[in-house]
Amino acid sequence: MEVAYTYDNLGNVFFDSNDVEQAKRYYEKALTIKRNKLPPTDVHIGISLSNMGNAFGKLQNHEAAKKFFTEALDIYSQSVGETHPYYAITMGNLACVLAETGEKQTAKEYFIRSLSIIKENFTESHNDYVRFKAVFDSL
Repeated sequence: MEVAYTYDNLGNVFFDSNDVEQAKRYYEKALTIKRNKLPPTDVHIGISLSNMGNAFGKLQNHEAAKKFFTEALDIYSQSVGETHPYYAITMGNLACVLAETGEKQTAKEYFIRSLSIIKENFTESHNDYVRFKAVFDSL
């Protein structure tokens, strides 16, 4: 499993340096290993799915991003629960994609839920809270 975590970390480095295609390749490798080694609802699979959603979102492949975020939410719901920060941040990321594709009402609902969970676990100055609130306020 250490190799999968290393792939995720490498993907994050490439994502942060804006080489999203390379990031996606590492995220795919991590996800493949995790799906082969872990139970299907393991939180670590959810993390890789979220990473993939972020990559596809950045690449403007909204349908793929929605698919990965939705699958991650299903896993988080079963593994860590719907009040966990992983769930909230993934829901906020999905809401961003929905906002970009014009699904504003659903995006607003997801933002409200996401922001509430993040606020309960962190503060309003948390970077994801600030980012999601800005998109929410623009809708």
